[in-house]
Amino acid sequence: MNNSSHPDSHEASSSRRRFVKLAASGAMLIPIVSLGGCSEDKTPVTPPTPAAPAQPPKPAAQETAPAPDPQPAATTQPAAATAPMVKLEETDPVASSLGYRNSAADVDRNQFEKYQPGQACANCVLFQPEATAEAGWGACSIYPGKLVNADGWCSVYAPKA
Repeated sequence: MNNSSHPDSHEASSSRRRFVKLAASGAMLIPIVSLGGCSEDKTPVTPPTPAAPAQPPKPAAQETAPAPDPQPAATTQPAAATAPMVKLEETDPVASSLGYRNSAADVDRNQFEKYQPGQACANCVLFQPEATAEAGWGACSIYPGKLVNADGWCSVYAPKA
């Protein structure tokens, strides 16, 4: 029996295609989104200075082993890991380009036809509620360093399995 003529087969195939499209678009946005955090720093980037010419090796008799370090080097976390996360604003350029709304009820259904009632950040695979102590907000891999509203929505929405 050919399953392609079965109505449920078409629906499942369409659902899979939609998920693959969303996953691919989300993966393509990750490099773009990571550049968004750089836009606030207006410090000019200077090219690295060329390395000094290599010194000729010293004779083996003159080499000495370095003294062991009495204390292990302190580990430091990058500033981004310790910086507090801020709530994502709908006016954020990346959020705006993806149609993010703090409340899914505010989604323009004419502009975002794929939005369905019941879709919200809280039931999206990209939402990470444990990343924050603030109730109703969580991290999203599309918006690094930002908190999204659990009741929010954006066009990258991908339902949890």
